[in-house]
Order: sequence, then structure tokens, then C-alpha cells
Amino acid sequence: MKRLVATLFISLISLPLYSQDNQAVVYNSKAPEIGWRNDIILFPNGQFISVMKLDLAGGYTYGHWKQYDNILELNGYPRVEYPVDINTTTKYNHEIGERTAIYLEKEYPIVAEYNGRKMRFFPFKGARHGEFLPFRAEKIWVECGILPHNEQTIKEIELYDSINNRYDNVIIIDIDETHTVQRNPYQKYIILDNCTIYELSSDTKYTRRDSVSAERFLKEVITENILNTIDEHCKENSSIMNPVAYDTCTAVPNMTRFMIKYEENRNSIDHTAITKKVAKLLTKQQTLTCENEYILLINYLNGECHEADISRIMYNIFLQHPDKANLLNRYICFLPTEELEPTKQKFAMLLAHEHSKRVTTFKKEEFETRFPVMQEYIRYITPEITRQNKCTAKMSDTGRIYEIYDKIEKEIENNELATSVREIIKNIQANNTPTLTENEYAMIILYWTRDMTEYADEIGARLYETIFLYPYLAEYINMILTDVSFKKLEVAKKNFARSIAIEHSKRQALFHEDIFYQKFPVMKLYKKYIDPVIEEADKKYLDDLRKLFGN
Repeated sequence: MKRLVATLFISLISLPLYSQDNQAVVYNSKAPEIGWRNDIILFPNGQFISVMKLDLAGGYTYGHWKQYDNILELNGYPRVEYPVDINTTTKYNHEIGERTAIYLEKEYPIVAEYNGRKMRFFPFKGARHGEFLPFRAEKIWVECGILPHNEQTIKEIELYDSINNRYDNVIIIDIDETHTVQRNPYQKYIILDNCTIYELSSDTKYTRRDSVSAERFLKEVITENILNTIDEHCKENSSIMNPVAYDTCTAVPNMTRFMIKYEENRNSIDHTAITKKVAKLLTKQQTLTCENEYILLINYLNGECHEADISRIMYNIFLQHPDKANLLNRYICFLPTEELEPTKQKFAMLLAHEHSKRVTTFKKEEFETRFPVMQEYIRYITPEITRQNKCTAKMSDTGRIYEIYDKIEKEIENNELATSVREIIKNIQANNTPTLTENEYAMIILYWTRDMTEYADEIGARLYETIFLYPYLAEYINMILTDVSFKKLEVAKKNFARSIAIEHSKRQALFHEDIFYQKFPVMKLYKKYIDPVIEEADKKYLDDLRKLFGN
């Protein structure tokens, strides 16, 4: 009966902590010192609990909080310390040999002495978790309590057995769960922003936990024992129903804010409307610039159907802006467990399916190179996708291209040719799947074989961007240039390779050869033409450094 009453009582105590519309807010502080951590939990009803590990010790504080202007005040709380006593036993196990095993029921910091040296281990889980010291210790200390360091309860264990003239290398430590209480003054914190608070007395900065890790943390720390202690020492409950608001600054991703917006967005807009909104935002010159747009995109991914135009634009954006792909992945990881895996799979499949349209052969390593974020997504890509060799652009007839080449070579002047090639390259991305006619291929090759420089910078820049987005075009050009062998084609090959390499060198401070070939795999076949470009780029880079810093 007593147990039933206690259980009901605890439930009543904990109810206000979880019954509010706004969930508890958890701030976390970490310092470089080993074992130092402080978590502040602010409940909507004005109560707080702080979980502390200080000087390799641990304990709780609790009380009430209030906020005025940008000051957060925690006051009127007792401090709870544990444990204050340690009982130890030792036994010998010859099978362990030169290593010391420690059986420790909970995680506590230990200090081991070995050859006159003291080594600190924290957290130490104990041998029942498969953890042994890598040596035979001479002494063991267990540090505990939250009192100042010089007042801590420190238990020293001598491992040498003088009677039997041996070391006992198996130690069992039983912890007594005794609690003590002392009073402490209030603490004040300044609210720097909605994600950060700053303790005035210690200059310690606390960062707000995301809602998922906060919930997980609360389940660990809000135990029956702690709730009982709070009830014993809490004399009054001043209800403060105005908790610290969730973060409104979208510059830093915040899980609580994200999930609130995500649910609101999903519940208020049907999938057809979401698709229209996504299509509209992706046509903007600057897109995916705010949190709301990423939320809309995730809800689109979780919809029933996906449009080809949206997939194409998303592919281009994430290829050209890997930071946006990384940020989308970060938002996806905020999703609840039941939605996380399906959303990741849809994101991976969308990019992979679009990629399969742009290559003659799907290679996972090339796909991962283009989208580094996909390294953790690759398991979601089905074998059906990787087997697809279904570039939708039709390959032109090489023989017909050279017939046209021979004809226009005799008829077209350089000025007309340069203008025509410029327009061809300018309009190549007008279609959803860029294609070139046989006549256009012939003109481009003739432009290269004549070693022309008119509009070369503009043509090189546009061609670079196009074949980066659509690798099959580079593969097609390579097939044409290698299908027929005659002298003038060597000039065309050289100018094709140099135009891409020179444009790449313009966009990089230093020419990274490996990155270049990752972007344009087919260019590995043209290395002899590209190496001089790399040498020129490296020389320019060094010359610029000399001008800046002196020889």
C-alpha cells in the first residue's frame, strides 16, 4: 500500500513538469577540464533542476527560476550531494594477469597509480562492461561528492597484499547512495540569444540542447529519488507560466523550433499546395536561404509523388551548393525516428534517380564524389538505380557528324563559326535534358580544330558549367573525338581539354588535380593536355604569393 501511495505521489509531482504545452528547456555547459559538465533544466511551471559534474564529482541542484528583461535568475534551492561513502572488497583472479579489473556498478571517476604515476579515468564503467585497466594498478582512488575539491570524499584502495606478498588485481566497489543537503545563494544568467545563456558569476556559457536530446536527457535524470528529494525540500511552488521562448533566430538550426514549424506546415498545407510552393521557390534566383524553405522541401520529400522538374532543379542546386545539401541533411536528422529513415531514403533516391539520367553508367563512387553528403545515404540507393544506364539524351551518329564537318569546313568563315558556337553553348541548357544536334557537334569540333580564341572565355565558362551538371555531354564529346582518327582532331582534343581545365583554374585559388578529375572523370583521358595548364596555374599561384609576401 505504501509503495502504491508513493508511486501516485511521485506521479503527481512529475505531472506539472510534463503537462505544459511548452516542453522543458535544457541548457548544457562543457569545459575542457575532464569530467566537468553542468545541465540546467527549466520547466514551464517555474521550477528548475541542474545536473552537475564538478571536479570529477556529481550532484543535483534545484529550485525556482524567473526571467526579467534578458536576465534569467535561479534562486532558493538546496544542493544535493551523493554519494558520501564507499565500501570496497578485493579478490584475486590469476587469469587476469598483468591487468587490473574494476567492478563498478555506476560510472564514477577513478584515479589509478602505476609505477609512481597517477592516471585519471573518467567515466569508468567497470569490468562488467568489458573494461579493464591496461596495467596492474598499485593504488585506486574513487572521487565523488559535489563539495569543494578539498572536502570531497575520496576513497583510497591499497592493492598490495603484504600477507600473501602479491597484488590483488580485481576490485569490487559498492557505492552507498546516501544524500546530504546544503544551502546556496541564487545564480544569475544573462540571455545572450535564444540559444545561449551566460553565467555572470563564473563566465560560463551554456548552449541550449535540441528537443530530442533534451527529452532523452530528461528521461535519464528525472528519477524517483530526485523527485522525492525535490518534494522534501521544495516549500512553495511559484507558478511562472512564461518560459524562455524557443529560438527565433534561424541562422542556427534548432530542433524545437524546426519541429514546431514542420508540424504546422504539414498540417496546414496539402501535398498539392506544397508541390506548387516548392516549384515556385526553386525558380527564385536565390533559393533555400531560410529555414522555412527547408521545412517545405522536407514535407515535399515526404509527399506521395515527385515532379521531374523539381528533381532536376534540386539536383543542380545541391551539386553547385554542397553547403545547402549539408544543411538539408541536418534538418532531416531533426525528424522523429519513425520519419527519419523514410525521408533519408527519399532524398537519396531523388538525387540518385536524377543522376542516373545524366550519366551513361551509374558509378557509386562518382555519385558520392559529386554529393559528399550522400556517403551516409548510399545504403538507401537501390540496385535498380545503379544498374540504370539510361541517359535520356540521344547520342548522335558519329559518321554523320563528320560528313557535316567536312561540308561546313569549306563553307563557313571564322566570324560566323565563332558566333554560331557561342549561341549553341549559350542555349544548350534551355532544355530539361541538354542535347546537341549533329550539326552543332560538327560546329563545336570545327571551332576547336581551327584553334580559335574568339569568345573562348565565354564558351569555356558555359561549357564547363554544362558538362559539370550533365556529365554525359563530356562523354559524348569524347566518343566523337576518339571515334575517328585524323590529324586535326588532336588540336580539337587539346582545345576541348584546355578549355575545361583553364576555366577550372579560374575558379580555384590553387588547382587541385584530384578535385578536378573527381568533377570531370572523362578528363583523365586528356591528362597530357591538362598537365601544362596545371603547371601554369601553380606558377601563377606562386607568383601571386611572392608579390603578396615578397620572395
